[in-house]
Amino acid sequence: MACYHSVVDELMVRANFMKTRFAKLWYRLRARSVPLAVHGRAALLAPALRELYASGLNPYVFENLDRLLSRPHQVNRLLLLDPPQVAARLSQLLCYANQRSAHGGALQVLWLYDQSPPPPGTDRDTALVQIETRNLSQDAARTLLQRWPLHWGLDPLFDQPLHVLIAGDAPPAPALWAQLIGLGCYRDAPLMLTLLAADPKALCARINACYPYADNSAQLVFAPLTTLRLAPTAPITLALVCLDPPREALGFAAHLQRLLPQQHSYATPIVVKVSAEQRSDQNTDWDGQRIPFVYPDDSLHPQHLLRRRHDHLAQTIHAHYCDTIAAQGRDPQQESAGREWIALDESYRQANRQQADHVWAKLALTDCVAVPEEQIEHFRFTSAEIERLARVEHQRWATDRQLDGWKFAPVRDNALKHHPQLVPYDALSAAMKDLDRFAVRLVPTLLARTGLGISRMLIVGMIDDELARLHGRRALRFFGQALARLRARYPDRSLVLATSLSSSGARALVRLGLECYHCRLFWLCHQPLAMMLDEDAAPRREFLALLARAQRRINLPGLGEREAWLSQRAYAVIRGHNVTTNQQRRQREIGIDPQRGVTWNFDY
Repeated sequence: MACYHSVVDELMVRANFMKTRFAKLWYRLRARSVPLAVHGRAALLAPALRELYASGLNPYVFENLDRLLSRPHQVNRLLLLDPPQVAARLSQLLCYANQRSAHGGALQVLWLYDQSPPPPGTDRDTALVQIETRNLSQDAARTLLQRWPLHWGLDPLFDQPLHVLIAGDAPPAPALWAQLIGLGCYRDAPLMLTLLAADPKALCARINACYPYADNSAQLVFAPLTTLRLAPTAPITLALVCLDPPREALGFAAHLQRLLPQQHSYATPIVVKVSAEQRSDQNTDWDGQRIPFVYPDDSLHPQHLLRRRHDHLAQTIHAHYCDTIAAQGRDPQQESAGREWIALDESYRQANRQQADHVWAKLALTDCVAVPEEQIEHFRFTSAEIERLARVEHQRWATDRQLDGWKFAPVRDNALKHHPQLVPYDALSAAMKDLDRFAVRLVPTLLARTGLGISRMLIVGMIDDELARLHGRRALRFFGQALARLRARYPDRSLVLATSLSSSGARALVRLGLECYHCRLFWLCHQPLAMMLDEDAAPRREFLALLARAQRRINLPGLGEREAWLSQRAYAVIRGHNVTTNQQRRQREIGIDPQRGVTWNFDY
């Protein structure tokens, strides 16, 4: 009996011990840190969670923010998606941060808003809390124009003007207006912006109220959505359809697709706002011209939300500016434009973002591309390029200031938004011109801080009609030899193949260049896209697969304009027959003959 009691006592001791251990484990699990908590409107919560889960993250969702605020020891990072009752939420968050301060580390809050902007002064960075606010529509506009930049549908160095069409005023169209005008500085001529709306007069009044000096930086044209023919202007290089509901947007995009070829705008990309379900349907039967964009889902990717990829270059520009102020012996924190990013006024942050986003336009204006830094040893712009880009940079800066409400005055006054430098570039003093030149020379350094280098492009044209008969392994091998020799001759250049993809032989050669020689692709379009799509499924898929990889879509109506482009812009042209040396011929030519191999009429 005694033995029995001793066994029972031992079991009870063990049970109490395990109970204690489980209790400690339970409290430890309850007290563990939650890496990411999410709260917000259902319309934003569902797409955000879909993107977060797809990226391997497992956020904790709080449908009730009060429940989150009752556990001050758990959350390290909080994502607020346009929450209701914004004024009350700010004071609650500050109290919450104060309660959890004993558990170490500041509470990081990303406040993404669309319909309900946070109270003024919400952005703050203290030992207890770091709150960053971002506008969803502005993020969506930047995402869209980074994916499809303004020079995607044209060649600015071939003197093709920028002409953008926006149909509708549903989000993110209001954010696109200012973004487009600010980034449309490619040459002296202003950006042409055609705006279609149900009430053009009301839209005109709305834009004039928000941006009273927009007419100084862009040529604005207003027209009703029911218009059957656009005004006789330059061909449209990019079309954006922002209509609600999305089904109406798809119908209007189809209407534009029929209308644009009548104005010699053959391959104009039409970016149309759709729902996530409609994008899946569009991807199954993509025609190469209507490109679906999901708002706001495409702006809720973790790369933008959590890693701040959007503002990486903008913050680098701001940090360099602060370093420059410190090197001059001044305290950056004492200047309104030199504060830390989180405490920086929104107008200054927007100015840094505009300068960062315009870097890609500057690269396009010099036939350059950004590549991983380890691929490039050294790069710098030529003197002629610096002067041309300095003129463009001043135009961009002046446009950005005017959109923010600044105007010219002989004496600067920040309170009244007066600035003496809001004059044409030629009217600037030598010292002011040097500031713009310095901003241009700084581009390689800024990109290097983000792990990127700059490489010049080497454009190689292809005469598709002559390459149509090139099939088989010998032709592919000879074409590969030509590309290998060019790459060996110019190891610091990025090869670009410029072609219309109109023949199966040319498409086979292009596919080899893209997959094996890391080439880029410029698509030269000389006829409506619908006429180039083969009815057979396999050639159609092959054509569209290559078209999706093109870095540019350049409309060149007629063979004469294509020949002029190749003569002016291509370093060399690949033909489908032998070429011989001709001292009088200015165009460099490379011949591909399946029987005789590769011939050159210049010293490669």
